[in-house]
Amino acid sequence: MRLKAIQILACALLLMLCVYSRCQDPGKKGSITISVNIYKLLMGLPNLEIEYYVSPGVSVYAFNEILIFGKKLKQRNHPVYVFRTGGRYHFIKDGFNRNDVHSGFYAGISRSMTTKVNNPFLGMDLGYKYYFDNSFNIYPRGLITCSLRDTAIMPGFEVLLGKTFAPGL
Repeated sequence: MRLKAIQILACALLLMLCVYSRCQDPGKKGSITISVNIYKLLMGLPNLEIEYYVSPGVSVYAFNEILIFGKKLKQRNHPVYVFRTGGRYHFIKDGFNRNDVHSGFYAGISRSMTTKVNNPFLGMDLGYKYYFDNSFNIYPRGLITCSLRDTAIMPGFEVLLGKTFAPGL
């Protein structure tokens, strides 16, 4: 019960921080988007993605997640640490809504709890950002990751909730 209350408070705090700021143009050069996967957060995997727009069509990002209090995930041998970084190209940019389709490549590393070995990987993602309320976004994306240690290919799907902060505000 206590753990569930901590999870709910952490989620509420993250969402409350986002409510008090606004932006004008997501995707503008110098914009920063901060996103979390709420589902993973509630499962005991605090995670954070920070994306920086180098230009209106190109962005770089870093994603990090750490397994802290997910007992069921620990039993399934989920990695205790995942870090990935890469770049994205934004194909379709809807000028009115500022929604976009984008894809990119990434490299990263994960750490196994049982073997205590770092596992490097490469991959690519394809996603769609749907902006609402001027700067909040829902971001579904598909991932294909290839482990460099054992050449396993792992498909994945995530949905992130984010907030974009534009420069000059």
